Amino acid sequence: MTLIDLPPGAWLMEVIRDCEHDLPNGKRSYDMNLLVVKCKSSPQCVPLVLEILALEIERLIGGKSIGNLGVVFTGLAQSFAMTAGAIFTAFCLSEGFEHRCVPKEIESVVMRHLVLIECTFEFEKKTGYSPKESR
Repeated sequence: MTLIDLPPGAWLMEVIRDCEHDLPNGKRSYDMNLLVVKCKSSPQCVPLVLEILALEIERLIGGKSIGNLGVVFTGLAQSFAMTAGAIFTAFCLSEGFEHRCVPKEIESVVMRHLVLIECTFEFEKKTGYSPKESR
């Protein structure tokens, strides 16, 4: 059995397939409206998916803080960080939280993996997406 055989893994693959789109300039866009709907329909998957992405990002960057130590997301770490940032932001919106608030459903994951906060900043910086402006 692999991760994609489990509901959170299948949900993550669905998010990547349906909500992430590669652009010709090498950047990535996200259908945040659809991602919010997916987070609302399967909120139980979000904490585990964020945990898995955070663990993988931490492994790829050697546990260093991205913002504080000047470590830059590159390659697979950047891809995972953008996905985690998009899911984190969409889940907060799906729960009715304003920008920079953490819903209790994912609070323990975020406290264990502060890199998720940095993923959100990276996501906003790279995509120009601002939850406050989109509401």
